[in-house]
Amino acid sequence: MADDALHARFTALLQSLPPPSSPSPRTPQYSTHSNNADNIERYLHEDSHTKWGFIIYRCTYASDADWAVFMDRLRYRTSSALETYNGLDMLDSLLPFTVIEDRQAFDNATAATVRDHFKRWVASAPQEEQSQNASAGLSQRYRYCVQVDKMALEAVIRDAPAPPAVDASRKGWVNLVWRDWVPIDEEGEGEEPLEGNVEGWMRVAYQSVMLDMYALLRDLNSWFIEYRRPPEVVCA
Repeated sequence: MADDALHARFTALLQSLPPPSSPSPRTPQYSTHSNNADNIERYLHEDSHTKWGFIIYRCTYASDADWAVFMDRLRYRTSSALETYNGLDMLDSLLPFTVIEDRQAFDNATAATVRDHFKRWVASAPQEEQSQNASAGLSQRYRYCVQVDKMALEAVIRDAPAPPAVDASRKGWVNLVWRDWVPIDEEGEGEEPLEGNVEGWMRVAYQSVMLDMYALLRDLNSWFIEYRRPPEVVCA
């Protein structure tokens, strides 16, 4: 299978490298700082958290069956990514995904609507799902969220190849919404507004959003580095 072949090539590459100075406990031939399962585990310890991962806003309700296919594919891609880092032990602190579902509130909702709700959710979520004295800290879970609208759903279940085939051309994507974005007075020169903004959300390949993009966005500057204006799709 395609993902198995990719994993085999990755493993062979690791075995050919000299031992790193700070080896990963999961992939000893690889630096721990280049293993995103290790990185996320460190972030959990730094924040005194036990749960990680972007929460997901369901913004399309035409078909529950299609939604189930989407979630199955997202779980598969995320598990496969963790397996690449020998990090399947991290699934227990990720699954089940936190999905916000409310047809009345979020059917066809914009990124701005999602952002407003996300801000309210973040106000109490760390204490409710981590510990009574927890704060959001630098956790990516409380700074960004995933929005799945009709276009994103169709991209994943219709346009992208079904697992285990690799989505090399990034046909499948989701919207990633930045909590702290605020409107600016002037849009980018020569650019048409997207839902009234340029930088408040971006499309991210669904196969990398829950692991590699999550780890990458620990750095507060990473959003500005990684951001690409839709319809371009970012892959961490």
